[in-house]
Amino acid sequence: LRMHLLADVSRRWGTPGWWVEPGLKLNAAVYRTDQPLADGRRSARRAIPIARIDAGMAFERDSTVLNRRFLQTLEPRLRYLYTPFRDQSRLPNYDAAGTDFNVVSIFDDNAFSGIDRVSDAHQITAGATSRWLDSDTGIERLRGGMVQRYLLKDQRITPDGVPVTQRLSDVLLFGQSSLTPRWTLGAAVQYSPETDRVTRSVLSTRYSPGPFRTLGLSYRFVRGASEQVDV
Repeated sequence: LRMHLLADVSRRWGTPGWWVEPGLKLNAAVYRTDQPLADGRRSARRAIPIARIDAGMAFERDSTVLNRRFLQTLEPRLRYLYTPFRDQSRLPNYDAAGTDFNVVSIFDDNAFSGIDRVSDAHQITAGATSRWLDSDTGIERLRGGMVQRYLLKDQRITPDGVPVTQRLSDVLLFGQSSLTPRWTLGAAVQYSPETDRVTRSVLSTRYSPGPFRTLGLSYRFVRGASEQVDV
């Protein structure tokens, strides 16, 4: 038997040009098992508080590219996250697994999916996105940005079981373009400042000649692990 409680309270303040959102979360779980746990108990519980402050701004200006009018934005974002360390090694793990490291998950509260593990954290994540919006239609034609995380303290609970001691995470760079209605181009790169090399990259293109018809091509590279082409 597993019971899980996730309580999240947050409040956003701001204007169209800036916003601040502090939040508090409680992640609790209770276990009752037929078979004894590692320490001989048949029941266990844990409750882990999580505190965060998310903030962002949005700057806009008019620009012209190839005689086309665009609204260009610059959207910086800063996020502070604190989750205290709680030893969970003696608790069962039914569905917790590491999440993919990307421009979305780097802002998440937890490095795990599922319920049974909660990663400790004392970190700051900073990023910025710039968009080019067509002034006539409002359609986003171009987007680019970068994001990186800084650890204020070593992270002890990790998906692979090895503590993270590197203060600066890999830099994530991303971009997407749809300058024409039928073609979309995208790219994402993970760069390691420690080794001064690209550790992972994804390049993709999509062609849509009409409704319900799409041809896609993507190239995925993970250094030392895999290299794939999808059509």
